[in-house]
Order: sequence, then C-alpha cells, then structure tokens
Amino acid sequence: MYYALLMGGEKILHGISVTPQEVVFITHLIAENPHDSRRQLSYKLCDAWNWKQPNGVRRDMLCRSFLLALERKGYITLPAKRFTPPNPLAVRHPPPRIDIDQSPISTSLHPILPLQVDLVRHTPREALYNSLLDQHLHRQWSPATVCRPRARFPEDNVAVVR
Repeated sequence: MYYALLMGGEKILHGISVTPQEVVFITHLIAENPHDSRRQLSYKLCDAWNWKQPNGVRRDMLCRSFLLALERKGYITLPAKRFTPPNPLAVRHPPPRIDIDQSPISTSLHPILPLQVDLVRHTPREALYNSLLDQHLHRQWSPATVCRPRARFPEDNVAVVR
C-alpha cells in the first residue's frame, strides 16, 4: 500500500495524484449516495473518472484500494463495510481421516516395477492424498501451498514419499 506523499503540493496515493478538488468530488459522491455500498461507490467513481482497463472493464480493485487509502489518511469517510466474503484458505478444515494399511514393505524396488505416477487432482483419489498429507506431514499445509506430485501406484497401494 502506498501512502500519501507531498510532491509539488499534490497528494499522491497509489501513484495517482489527488487534488483537493478531487477529494471534494469524492466526498460529494459519497454524500449524494448514502445508501450505496463501497463497491457501488467504486463503480460510480470509475465511471466518473473513466478508470478502465484496456479491455473496457472498470479498475474497481484499484479504485477501492484508492478509496481505502484516502480514508486511512483521513481525507474521506466511507460507509460502513457491509459484507466480508469468506476466505476458505484462512479457515481450513482438515480432511477426513482415511486409514490405510501402513505395514512397511521390505523389498527392493525391482519387484514392484513399473511404477505409474498419475495426477489425482480433482479425482476421487485426491481425498486420500489430502488425508495422508494431513496425517503424515507435521506442519500446516493447504492444497495451495503443497507442491508435491499426487501419485497412484499399482494395485491401489499408495505411497507418500518424503
């Protein structure tokens, strides 16, 4: 997040120069639309200032961050936040425990060759992989942070190699 800097008498936020007249414009926009959400205000400001991406889509995230930065600096007061979307990665529930035979295999690799490695992402076997990771990986993990191949071996034997 970029903070306000004084540069040539203008305040700069997110690399965007802000004049006192623009702050007044935003304040009037908020006052004229007291029942609008922060998102709706952001859309209106994007339309008024023609903040659009090259593909024509509003620069909504930039605008909302810009409005929040102005509020943090005390230049404007935004309406109260109405909704906080859930973040599934912040509140992660452990996968259900799936118990499998964990007897050690005492043999060389040659008798069980060939090994076949299959991706199991978005397949029924992904639940087994996630359960084994949760049981045997002794640190916090999530599907977004684990970068290991998810593998299936012959005869439904499963191996998680550390």
